[in-house]
Amino acid sequence: MMRDEEATLSTFVDDASIKGIYIYLSRKIHLPVIDEKVDVFHCLAWNQNSGTLAAGGSHGHLRLLLTNTTNSEGAIQMDRDISTVVQITNFTSNLSLEGHNGQEVQCCAWNEPMQKLTTSDKSGAIIVWNYEKEQWYEEMVNNRQQSHVIGMAWSNDGARICIAYADGTLIVGSHDGSRVWNKELGFDLAGGCTWSSANNLILVGLADGEVHAFTENGDFIQKLHITCNDNVEIEHALSGDFMNREQGRAQEERKEQIVALKWFAPARRASTKVGPAR
Repeated sequence: MMRDEEATLSTFVDDASIKGIYIYLSRKIHLPVIDEKVDVFHCLAWNQNSGTLAAGGSHGHLRLLLTNTTNSEGAIQMDRDISTVVQITNFTSNLSLEGHNGQEVQCCAWNEPMQKLTTSDKSGAIIVWNYEKEQWYEEMVNNRQQSHVIGMAWSNDGARICIAYADGTLIVGSHDGSRVWNKELGFDLAGGCTWSSANNLILVGLADGEVHAFTENGDFIQKLHITCNDNVEIEHALSGDFMNREQGRAQEERKEQIVALKWFAPARRASTKVGPAR
C-alpha cells in the first residue's frame, strides 16, 4: 500500500468476490473471410455503449460487427440472474475498415464517451477512427516508426489515451491528438497498459512479467505485487528460478509474459450526438 496522500492501489479482488464470478462459453462467433486469405484475429474490443465488436487481424483486416444485444438505452443486456446472459443472436451490421494497408492489426481500443476507435498495426501505425455522416473515417493517423504498439488504453473519461510500445516508450496523448507526455522506461514492455477507474494511475506490463504502476503524469510509484488465489502451479511458474532441463542443460526461465492488463471500470454513457445511432 502507499501513503494516504498518494493515489492508492486498492485491494483488487478477495476470495469472496472471485467465488461470485462465473465464466462460460456463450457462443462461438464466425467472422466471414473477406477474400481467399486465411484470417487470424489478434485483438478484440467491445463497445459497451453500442454493442459493436471491433476485431483486428492479419492482412490489415479490421472489422466492426454490430450485435443486437443492446437495449433502448444502449447498455448491454444481461439477466439479473448471473447464471444466464442474453445471447448474441446475430450481427445487424458487418463493416470492414480500410486503412492499415495489409499490415497486421495488433491492438484496438474504444473511447466510450466519444465513441471513437483507435487501432494500431505491426508497422507502428496508429489510426483514430471517428463516425460522422453515417460512415467511419480516419480522423488521425500517426506512426512513430521506431517500434510497434503492444497496448493502448483510453482513460475512462475519454480525455487521454496511453500508448505502450515494445521498446519501452510510454506516451500519453489527449483526445484531440496532442501529446501530453512521453517517457522512456528503459525496458521492454509486453501485455499493454491500463488506467485505474479514477484515471489517476496507469499500470504497465513488462516483458519479464512484472507490472509497474505510474501516476497519470508518468511518475513511477511502485512495482505491483501480484497475489494469485491458486498459489501452487502459478506461483511456481512465476517464481523466475525454476529450471528448464528439457534441452539437456540448466536454463533459467524468466517470469511468464503478461498477455493483457485490464482495470475494470463501468463504461461511461456516451452522448447520443456521437457515434452511430443507438
